[in-house]
Amino acid sequence: MVDYDAGLQPLNLVMTLVPFVLSSAVVSVRIWRKISKRNFATDDLLIAVAQILAIELTVATCIFIKISYTGYQPERIPAGILNKIEASKWRFINAVLHNPILALIKVSFIMTLINLQAPSIWIRASLWTLFAVNAMFGIAGTLVALLNCRPIPRFWDRTIPGSCMNTAHYIYGTISVTIITDAMVSIIPVFVLFGLQMPRKTKILIVSFLSLGLVVTAIASYRLSVFVRVFSMANPLQNESIYNVRTPLSNIEASLAAVAACGPTLKYLLGLVIPVFSSSRSKTRSETPQWTMVTPNQPMSRFHEANETATHWVNNTKRTSIEMSDVSERTKKTAAGDGNGSIRTATSTLADRSIKASYEKPRSLV
Repeated sequence: MVDYDAGLQPLNLVMTLVPFVLSSAVVSVRIWRKISKRNFATDDLLIAVAQILAIELTVATCIFIKISYTGYQPERIPAGILNKIEASKWRFINAVLHNPILALIKVSFIMTLINLQAPSIWIRASLWTLFAVNAMFGIAGTLVALLNCRPIPRFWDRTIPGSCMNTAHYIYGTISVTIITDAMVSIIPVFVLFGLQMPRKTKILIVSFLSLGLVVTAIASYRLSVFVRVFSMANPLQNESIYNVRTPLSNIEASLAAVAACGPTLKYLLGLVIPVFSSSRSKTRSETPQWTMVTPNQPMSRFHEANETATHWVNNTKRTSIEMSDVSERTKKTAAGDGNGSIRTATSTLADRSIKASYEKPRSLV
C-alpha cells in the first residue's frame, strides 16, 4: 500500500493561515479603537475592505493548496486524482484578488501620511503622486489579471480557443511595480520625519513602525526571484515541481502589508506587554511637547490611530498659550503706562512672537 505522505502541504497551509490570523487581529484592534474613539476615517475603511478581500484570498489559497496537492512529492499523489482545471480556477481567483488587496492597503497608508500634513510641499506632492499611481495600478492590475486570457475561461482550460498574454511578462511587470511602490511608501516616512525636532530615539522608533513595509518589499523581491527561476525552465507550467512552499508567499505579502499599515496599532499592542512601547510611559518622561506636523493656521492633523498622548500635549500647548497671553497683556500695559511708544511696539512684537511660538509647540502624535 502506498503511503500518501502530505509532505510540505501542512507547512503551506500554516504559512497561509498564521499571517492572515495575525493581520486580522491587528486590523480588528485598529478598527475597534478607531470606532470607540469615534475617529473612524476613510483610510480605516479601505484597510477594512482589504482585510475582507484577504479572507476570500486565504480561503481560495487553502482550497488551491488542497486540491492541487501543493507540497506533495509528485510520486506520492494518488493516480488520477489531480484535477488541474479545478485547481487552475482557484489559482485564477488568487491572481485577481492579490492586486486590489495590496493597492487598498497602500492607498490607506498613503492617506495616513497625507493626513499628517507634512510642511514640505514636495513631500505632499510626492504623496499625492504616489496615491494616484497606486490607485491606477490597483485598477489596471486587477483588470489585467481578470482579462489575462480571452475568453476568461481559457485561463483554466487551455483547450478553449482564444489567447492569453505572456505569463512571465505579466508577473514580472506586476511584481516589479509592486516592489517600487512598496519601497517608496516605506521610505517616504523617513523624509516626513527628517526635519522634525524630536529625540533621536523617538524618531527612530516612529520611523521603524512607519517603515515596516520594507519587510513586504523584501518578500515581493523574493517572490520575483522565485518566478525568475521558475520561468527560466523549459515549459515551467509542466516542469515545475509542486513540492514547494511558493504558493503562500503572496498571502504572506498581503497579510504583512496590512500589519505594516497598522504601525500605531502594533505599537499599542506591543506596549501592553513591553513597557518601552507604551505611550502612557512616554507621557511621564517630559512635560515638553515633542514635535508637530501642523502650522498655526491649520487644524491639528490626525495621525492614523494611536494618539494617546495628543490630548496631553494639546492641553500643555493651550496652557502655555494662555500663560503667554497673560504675560503679553501685562507687558503691554506696563509699556503703555510709561508712555513710550517705541517700547510698547517692541514689547508687543516680542509678545506676539511668544504667543505664536506657544501655538507652534510640537505635539506628540505617537
